[in-house]
Amino acid sequence: MNRAGSSSLYCIVVFYQVPIMLRSSYCTLYQNSEKDLTELGECPYDQGGYFIINGSEKVLIAQEKMSTNHVYVFKKRQPNKYAYVGEVRSMAESQNRPPSTMFVRMLSRTSAKGVRELLVLGYIVLEIFLLYRQLFTVFT
Repeated sequence: MNRAGSSSLYCIVVFYQVPIMLRSSYCTLYQNSEKDLTELGECPYDQGGYFIINGSEKVLIAQEKMSTNHVYVFKKRQPNKYAYVGEVRSMAESQNRPPSTMFVRMLSRTSAKGVRELLVLGYIVLEIFLLYRQLFTVFT
């Protein structure tokens, strides 16, 4: 009753519908016995975990995506051609273009003097010692 003494009628208005995953804690099939599921016309061996939207089954598939503008270095299991692989996916934050990917691969080969480490940048193969020496001469 409102302040004037008359009663008010409220009706239910649906703003949205949220699908419920089968066999989740919000589903009516949750923790039913095999006998109850059979009586309801459901398969007792159905594990659930999917949604029914407009009469068809829908499944959510999670996808992982590596973030851009970060360096990732992966150590490869041996025997492998590369000892380490570095990867950078670079993208300008203000642009809506796909990221460009650059790989740096490190070869580990043995020679008569011992282990010689090589760096593969695209199609260019550099020896690590020579690379450091060149960088030292550039920055001094």
